[in-house]
Amino acid sequence: KGLVKHSIINGRKKFEANSPERLSHLIEAKKIIADSVTDELFKITKKSFNNQSFEIYQGETSFASHELEMAENSKEGSYWYVISSQEKKFVEIMGDSMQTFMDIAKEKNIRTKVIGVGADVNWFLKAQEEFPGYEYKMLPGLKEGPSSLVIRDGNVSFESFEPVPLCYTIHNEVVAENYKNIFEVLWNMLEDRRS
Repeated sequence: KGLVKHSIINGRKKFEANSPERLSHLIEAKKIIADSVTDELFKITKKSFNNQSFEIYQGETSFASHELEMAENSKEGSYWYVISSQEKKFVEIMGDSMQTFMDIAKEKNIRTKVIGVGADVNWFLKAQEEFPGYEYKMLPGLKEGPSSLVIRDGNVSFESFEPVPLCYTIHNEVVAENYKNIFEVLWNMLEDRRS
């Protein structure tokens, strides 16, 4: 690295230090390389993950808090799109927070479209009475199970209710818009099967 020079005297190597400035020059060169690599990595990261984040919530309290936060952060008059194989389980996990959740949705005039299973029809009818913007359709063949998919403005949540409530939320405008388009295609294919 040029920090030490040597000479051979009487068949033996004799070492002598070069100027200490050489050390600072080596460090400066490494810093320039590190700064360059950092800038390149930042450009790649910014390009790949611009305005994107990922969150995980586990447990009933965390799950319910996240749902309330998502409702609070929703824009006035926004739409939520839900594919649910067990809406009543969601209501059960929300517990005492469910009324607050519904009040926020009502106050913000949040419109909701739900594709669900027949076992949840009583909940769907109740929700439709309380929310003028609440619509639901049944998906034939969708079995009751412990999960749902929720698409909101700029984010998508994958929810699992058993054995422990889990919510994986991706905040990404492009992903949310693509899932919304898939939902709308499915919604438009379904007949209105209300009881």
